[in-house]
Amino acid sequence: MVEERPEEVESPDKDHAEDRDGEGLSQYSGTTARTSYDEQQLEGMVPSMIVDTLPNLFDSACKILDLIPAGASLEMVKTMLEELKIPGSKKAKRMQRCEERFKGNMIHYGERADFIKPHLVVTKIFKSPDLVTLKCRPDAVIYIANLATAVKEVLVMQRGTQSTSKGLQGLDLNFPEAFMTDFGNFDEYGSSDLIDASFRMALELRTQNAIETLTEQKLLSEQLQTTFEPDKILAQIFYQDASELASSTSEWTQFFRKGKALDILQPVSRNSNDQKLRIKERVKEIRESFPLDLNAEHDGDKVDFENLTNRFPWPKFVTEIFTWSRSRLDELTARIERNGGVTEIAESIDDFLENNDSQVVESPRPRLQPSPEIKRSAPIKR
Repeated sequence: MVEERPEEVESPDKDHAEDRDGEGLSQYSGTTARTSYDEQQLEGMVPSMIVDTLPNLFDSACKILDLIPAGASLEMVKTMLEELKIPGSKKAKRMQRCEERFKGNMIHYGERADFIKPHLVVTKIFKSPDLVTLKCRPDAVIYIANLATAVKEVLVMQRGTQSTSKGLQGLDLNFPEAFMTDFGNFDEYGSSDLIDASFRMALELRTQNAIETLTEQKLLSEQLQTTFEPDKILAQIFYQDASELASSTSEWTQFFRKGKALDILQPVSRNSNDQKLRIKERVKEIRESFPLDLNAEHDGDKVDFENLTNRFPWPKFVTEIFTWSRSRLDELTARIERNGGVTEIAESIDDFLENNDSQVVESPRPRLQPSPEIKRSAPIKR
């Protein structure tokens, strides 16, 4: 466990979580146009601040990821989730301190984004990303920051709330692109070898997203006195071309059997044949909580939510998020160490900026000193 340092950093004025793009069920389409804040993010980035805060961003992200130790059991996660609900508890206070420090560093990387986009940071610094050497690239640190963003959001989520529904939608939309570029090609800066684990994580995330969306849409249909159509909702979340296709249980069953599942690892990877079957099997498992009568007198009778949430329990999902995040963290810290450590990466960027005169510097900045928590002479141990 990394010890906390008494550093003070500025916190952002407000959280922009409400700006998360991709509202509504149509967001699950493979051709969905997402609202982009790229120009605003680029405008707000200052290369010198990126250099100066990169080690602190790494450090504050790791503190969040260390809130739950490696190999934490399901019972440990349950206990922590309960303690975080208690205002003023030790873990709640620590979580708040970690989050404030992390947010204070995140604002230098595009304050209107939940997840930092590595290509924007690289573009801002180097102008021509194709010419950047691997040693100079800050991508691994940024992916670690995005892991911390995902973990801190999941830690405070509670089923059945609008904020949780929006949070899961945002995480689903950004998974796995916010954490990697591709699978298996280790000559690339953002590659990962976790294709099977990432698919499992994507499937669990999409499942929890479906449960929250079904819950939210049922309540909305009651408020607006409209028809609640759980099969249609499920189809829009997991399948392509699912807007207006079926009206009966048997027709939906046929659609789910023959329809084409969305690529849940897009744009990083397409579904393999095995993954397509696993997605369809998961949809079948979810639909086992749908009573056969789609014309039930009460819309609430169309989904057995108690059975659904018991079958896919929230603490188990949170534990899986932590397990996957820890595995990805190990990959990323190994790459950082191969490049000399986070301070060495920041110094390489600093050298580039000075040598290429890519920004106006009124006075020379002192060379970055290695953080006492970051040892470049040996791999980071988690």
